[in-house]
Amino acid sequence: GIQGYIVLVLALLGYTLGASFYITALLKPLFPHNVGVFISEQGLNLARFPEPPPGSEILGIYFVPVAVFLGFLFTLGTTVAIRAVVRRFGKLKQKVASMAASA
Repeated sequence: GIQGYIVLVLALLGYTLGASFYITALLKPLFPHNVGVFISEQGLNLARFPEPPPGSEILGIYFVPVAVFLGFLFTLGTTVAIRAVVRRFGKLKQKVASMAASA
């Protein structure tokens, strides 16, 4: 039901963002001119293939630890959020079940 849908959306968004940061951290040493945080008139870019993004890179080699840390935060935050949703809906089901049994 609703709980499953919320957990699915949280898992897809959070774990996909976490994985994408891990993947960009792995790609930075292989494609140093294409992966990073680039700032230009168009805004921020993380990566672009086959040509490098316009603008200048602002993190340089420090992109790797920042990307790994952000990937960890998204993974941990997603896990905590999913557990909170499951816990909250579990308490709600118990409350509804006890109200139905007493009626």
